[in-house]
Order: sequence, then structure tokens, then C-alpha cells
Amino acid sequence: MKRKIVKKIAGVDVFLISPEDLILRKLLWYKESESDRQSEDIESIFKRQKKLDMRYIRKWAQKQSTFKILENLLKKILRQNVRYS
Repeated sequence: MKRKIVKKIAGVDVFLISPEDLILRKLLWYKESESDRQSEDIESIFKRQKKLDMRYIRKWAQKQSTFKILENLLKKILRQNVRYS
């Protein structure tokens, strides 16, 4: 919860997961299920977020044994971006 994001909605503090932790969680779900939905969500987060702590993501992806999945998704995103440039 150290990386949580606090947003005030209708006057109430709401705690949200950080985009980095959401990516890591979805990497684990993808590892377990190989669900296209999880990989699509991860790609979407990378495309929409302007600033991500990649050092943190890579560190924890290694610890949770999802680093290879992460790197493959990043390569895919890079290929897509080059194609549309």
C-alpha cells in the first residue's frame, strides 16, 4: 500500500492501486491464465501512462518470475509504435 494513489471522490478519500502495481498484478494473472485480456490491459496501461517507474516494474517482475512476459509485451508495444510512426 506504500505506492497507493489517493483520490478524493465526492468528498471521500479513495485508495487506488498504482499503475505499476496494476501492471505487476496483471502480469501474474497472465502468467496463470495466458489470458489475452490481461496482456491487452497491460499494453493499454503502458500506452496511456506518461510516466511509469520502470525500474520498480522490472525489479518486481523478476521477483515474481514474470520478467520475460513483461519484456515480450514491451517489445510488442515498441513494434506497434514503430509501425504507426
